[in-house]
Amino acid sequence: MERNNISQYNIILLSVIIICFLLFLPKFIIKYQKEYLVNELRYVYTILDSGFAANIVNNRDSYNNKAVYEKGLYIYLQNGAYIDMDKTDKGILFTCDINGFKGPNKDGRDIFDFFVNFDDKYNVLPMNFENNTGSKRIIDDGWKMEY
Repeated sequence: MERNNISQYNIILLSVIIICFLLFLPKFIIKYQKEYLVNELRYVYTILDSGFAANIVNNRDSYNNKAVYEKGLYIYLQNGAYIDMDKTDKGILFTCDINGFKGPNKDGRDIFDFFVNFDDKYNVLPMNFENNTGSKRIIDDGWKMEY
């Protein structure tokens, strides 16, 4: 009889542990995903801000860059991210998918915009999307994804 009671308590204890694990696991996964995406965003921003974007703006009138702007350009980084460049009248819009083709592929989650003005080519401007998500908000919040 006592043996059945012990095994029943073990089953109850194990059930409680599994329920707690299942309740808190999604929070840990979401927190990890946000930290991962923010770190990847910081990596891409560092590359753009380190002179890469300024170099593109400085050489925008060269033959090679004119062809690039007419056809569009994706630059793939070692970490799997890619950067799309679009020339506008005032500067260049860099749209970055920080984890490449992996999901969720949503603006403000893993797709971010930066803008470099032709007049201020050494200043990479983070931008937000209409729903107030984006690189500007993350940087302004101290490199945290608070949404």
